[in-house]
Amino acid sequence: MTESKIDFPWLYCASDQASIKAQNAHFRLLVTQLGVFLVISIIEGVVAPLMPGREQLFAAGSAALLAMGVVLTYLARDRKFDKAWFDCRAVAESVKTVTWRFMMNTPPFLPSMSDAEASSRFIEELKQVRAARPSVLALLGGLCPGAKEIPDSMLTNRRLPLVERKELYRTGRLIDQRNWYDGKAKTFRHSAARWFWAVTGTQVLALVLAIAAVYAGPFKVNMVGVLMTLVASFTAWTESKRNEDLANAYSMAAQELRELEALLTVVQDEAGFPKWVVDVEGACSREHTMWVAKRAGS
Repeated sequence: MTESKIDFPWLYCASDQASIKAQNAHFRLLVTQLGVFLVISIIEGVVAPLMPGREQLFAAGSAALLAMGVVLTYLARDRKFDKAWFDCRAVAESVKTVTWRFMMNTPPFLPSMSDAEASSRFIEELKQVRAARPSVLALLGGLCPGAKEIPDSMLTNRRLPLVERKELYRTGRLIDQRNWYDGKAKTFRHSAARWFWAVTGTQVLALVLAIAAVYAGPFKVNMVGVLMTLVASFTAWTESKRNEDLANAYSMAAQELRELEALLTVVQDEAGFPKWVVDVEGACSREHTMWVAKRAGS
């Protein structure tokens, strides 16, 4: 059996990298915003009470941090890192689907097409993907400079016999995607549990301090306020990550791919294989479409 190589088009490589950059920028900005509010609560609740006589200085510091928070909120709205993240990821996943259909001779790339005809149709498909999200192209400049839009390996894989194409698709697409879903589901489940206990533990500590203040009298510092700000920050972070939702969605997607893999054994000819590939790509696209819808609606 010929050893096959899988390379993806420039548009996939660039949009994938742009998506990661925008995602990282989105979460860095969120962490900075939450950190500013936490620092303000520490200044007002802990530092200022312990250093009397400097109220005006601390008030000025808090005001400056609040102004920074306003600027960061405006920056988040203006730069729209989350939208860039979603759009670039949507383009990358769409290109990946089109690429696998091309290599597997699945409609609209028919086995009867010559390489030139299939390549021309592939470029048209990429144009449609870009047209659906025109703002993405401005984010891709300078990324993946050495990548081709139609790598030679794509044409080589398209010419493989059915048996080799089936195995390439099973391992390179279905199993690879299923393992990714399984890994992410596990990661998100563990993350959801860790943040749940962090929020719960912080709330319990705040409750203990509040009860202690009832019996011992007010404390000089307001640690309850600081802890509740911390709880609010933890909650905002977990909501932005959607750990539980994504863990469930990825688990379901992985299971659907397992079921589809089991059906591959009954695919014996060129007529049945494209239909099976369409089902697999539909499962992958469905999960991603739901992800984008939930993210955009959050």
